Amino acid sequence: MSVFLVSVKWGKEKYENLRFDLSAPLSEFCLQIYSLTTVPPERQKIMFKGKVIKEESLSNLEKLGLKNGQILLLMGTAETQKIENFENLNEPFEQNQQIQIQTSIYPPGLCNLGNTCYLNSTLQCMNAINELHKIPTNTPLSQNLIDLFGELNTNQSSIIPITFVSLFRAQFPMFAQMQGNNYLQQDAEECWSTLITQLSNQTPVVKKLFAIETSITLQCNEETQESIQVMHDESIKLLCHITNSTNHLMDGIKQSMEQIVKKHSITLNREASYKQTSRLSKLPRYIAIQLVRFTRKTDVNVTAKILRQVTFPKNLDVFEICSSELQQKITNYRNSQEENSSNSDITQTTENYENLSGQYELVSVISHQGRSAEGGHYIAWVRQSQDTWLKFDDAIVSLASNDEINRLQGGVADSPMAYVCFYATKH
Repeated sequence: MSVFLVSVKWGKEKYENLRFDLSAPLSEFCLQIYSLTTVPPERQKIMFKGKVIKEESLSNLEKLGLKNGQILLLMGTAETQKIENFENLNEPFEQNQQIQIQTSIYPPGLCNLGNTCYLNSTLQCMNAINELHKIPTNTPLSQNLIDLFGELNTNQSSIIPITFVSLFRAQFPMFAQMQGNNYLQQDAEECWSTLITQLSNQTPVVKKLFAIETSITLQCNEETQESIQVMHDESIKLLCHITNSTNHLMDGIKQSMEQIVKKHSITLNREASYKQTSRLSKLPRYIAIQLVRFTRKTDVNVTAKILRQVTFPKNLDVFEICSSELQQKITNYRNSQEENSSNSDITQTTENYENLSGQYELVSVISHQGRSAEGGHYIAWVRQSQDTWLKFDDAIVSLASNDEINRLQGGVADSPMAYVCFYATKH
């Protein structure tokens, strides 16, 4: 057993049920203590049986009698403003990254705990979705998420999310991969999909908020007499594939929804070519769209980034990629809205969070800066008003303009580029 729940006594204070993972860097436990006591890790002396716990002694703690409920003694002076130098810690941070507690007039940022910008940017975009603040706290994941949202909406100083990061890495080990003592960079879209999928499985309302229903038709290109196959699918995002002809977000979405696939033909009794066409059949309140900017080059075994400029609209109308049945519903709704234009109380979503109008507006963006999916830096951009955005660059939060959002379209190497766009039902 390498994970224990211990207590830490610091002066008159006692903190119970702290997760102490002996297989992780000691600095991870130090950061957890810092989040509770504000004693900087470089000042912390954590005592067990009269001896200071050090990185090299972690493997011996269990042999020395460490067990669940064990009380450890903390010695050190609290710091209330900021920590600037973590160079002596084994916890890895992104290049040139320092943990800094920033107080500002803006909402708080999230400190980077070692290549966690992918998670920080995802959490800031999730925090901007009000409905997620009301989900049932019936699991450790949802409870910790709601607790973190509460901090993000009440604190003035940036937050060290050690509790959530530890839970996240424990529950989803694919995001806890390490190279030596360093946590590896991960993909923000994969992080988003993992969290929303897990929450959807636990809480039906989350699924209703994001689930996109599609109808898929398969038509054989080599045998016109073969019946057209119709299937139904569900996903939590749309894909925008980027090719040499992709200029706009909708171009890439259309390309991803019309593909040529190979499958076995019962009529021909062999593999044949089929045209696969997808159309949206039910719209959720929110739509996430991934710009597929990373492609695998098998000849050199590397993941390269597609730098092509792709514009994305502030207002998105998905009517043309909907099924004929849904298009009819949208048309009926829009006609009724025009007839009742004087009634300002008309809503565009049902109690089941279904979008009735087919119209969305951009509310947040996750951008990626860098040439590779295995590295680089993620930033969240969250809309505050029609012309004002907030830029969440880990712990640093600043105002951003529409012009800065437009520059996320890409085309300039090593600049931030939109990677996931989040759209909400337009009101």
